[in-house]
Order: sequence, then C-alpha cells, then structure tokens
Amino acid sequence: MIGGVAMAYAGVSRPASGAEHYISHVWDMRALQFGTPADLHGIQCGIGTLLCARAYEQVKAMKPNREKALAYAAAFDYEDWKRQLRSFVGGGAEAMIAMEAKERKYDATLHKERLERIIDRWDEICKVIDEELPSAAKIEEILDAVGAPKRAESIGIDSALVPMTFRCTKDIRDKYVLSRLCWDLGVLEEIRF
Repeated sequence: MIGGVAMAYAGVSRPASGAEHYISHVWDMRALQFGTPADLHGIQCGIGTLLCARAYEQVKAMKPNREKALAYAAAFDYEDWKRQLRSFVGGGAEAMIAMEAKERKYDATLHKERLERIIDRWDEICKVIDEELPSAAKIEEILDAVGAPKRAESIGIDSALVPMTFRCTKDIRDKYVLSRLCWDLGVLEEIRF
C-alpha cells in the first residue's frame, strides 16, 4: 500500500518495495533458515504496511537532533550488528553484509551528509508523509474490511520479534527505506509497534 502511494508520487516503480516488503522478506528468511512461521507475501506485507504506517507517524512527530544522530552513528558497532544479523536471519545475512561492503551506508562521512540533507528538508519530508501516506487507522480499516490479519501474532510470528525485524529491513537492499531514515536520525530503537 505505502509502496503504491510512493510509486505514484515518484512516478517510477522503484519505491514499490519498501520496508513493508522487507519485513516480509525477513520473515521469509527466518522461515527458511529456522523453520519459523511465515505466511503469504501479501498477508505479511499488509501487516508490514500497518507497522510502517505506525512508524511513519512516530517519525513525523519527531524533530531531527543532529548531535543525537551523530552520536548514535558513532556508537554503532557494525561487527556486533553483523553478529545480530547472522543470528536473526541466518545465512541470508551474508548477502546483506556483502552489499554493505559496497554501499557503505554506515560510513560516518556518508551518514553526516545524509543527515544534513534530512535536516535541511525535514519539513518537506513530513509534508510528503502527511499528504501521501495513509494513516495507520486507515490501513487498519482497510485490513479489517478485507478480513486480513493486522498483527504478527495472527500469523504465528512472535510480536517480540517485530522490532528486530524492522531493524533488519535497512540492510535487505540498497534502497533508502524508512528504517534507514530511522537509523540516520538515531531513533531506530525508539520506534514502537
């Protein structure tokens, strides 16, 4: 849903798979590696869309804090993060780690440059969120109307895994998605679902 809105806004299909799709991919990787529950991609994306809408609402209510974001990035331990990725998604982590070697999103200089662009355009970012994305309440209404599940537990996925699932989404592809914005702002762990 959010991907479709983003495609219409951007005029290209690249935004079609955002963090809501990556949530589904993480659950699929876990299912393949560890035999944990998974459901159809569309069902998982519906739940992911609701989760992301809640996260967008939290982000929109924030004001970027340069010092906090820079301190967060400076304290980020990529070696520890690689261990967490391997533990959470298994073998799929290796492709994510290999991609980071090329992309370098955790590089301090690149982070600082992105952060400055975010701060400079914060009002514009919030306006796009306001005008282009449906509210979490609207998404719940749509999911209810079609009888779709709205919570990870409804498809057998422990809700305690949702925050880590969301954190993993920033490493799935080389696309700038919501979880990357949260990392850049230094608030990734503050998002509540």
